[in-house]
Amino acid sequence: YISVSSTSEFSSRRVVSRGFLGVSLSDFEQGGVILESVDEGAARRAGLKPGDVIVRIDEQLIANRPDILSYLSVLDPNTIVTATVKREADEFETEIVLGSPPDSSRHAADMMSKSLRRDGFSQVFCHDADLPPEACGGPIFDLDGNFFGLNIARHSRVRCFALSPQVLEQFIEPYTK
Repeated sequence: YISVSSTSEFSSRRVVSRGFLGVSLSDFEQGGVILESVDEGAARRAGLKPGDVIVRIDEQLIANRPDILSYLSVLDPNTIVTATVKREADEFETEIVLGSPPDSSRHAADMMSKSLRRDGFSQVFCHDADLPPEACGGPIFDLDGNFFGLNIARHSRVRCFALSPQVLEQFIEPYTK
């Protein structure tokens, strides 16, 4: 693949690569969040129903809607969480495999294949190779054959994200001692 990189390193804030339950929520007066509706998705696959109240996810106490949204925003799709749920007089735990937020765009550019995790990186640079998501993980070389980086995600139709050699060195350094 041949591409052009014209960006310096930047932080890619997490927008679409986050855990998703597929529910509509509201605050529950006694603490927790009540499931107003349960769409086809992670919560339904875990057996949750409208009217259920989530009071804890993993070790995180859920007091209100901002608590659960904040917690889910840092988790990747396919992460398995344990939810403590109140249903009428019963309380139980259930494992939920988080899904991905639905893509509401029907633009042709948004219909192409992208990486499941494609944002939320602290330090990446961008290039424009037509790289399929399954080809991520491969090295990038400049025209002189020097190692330039490592592909990590297909973000959009014209953007792939990569890690620089310096970022890779910082990651690997603790394991080389």
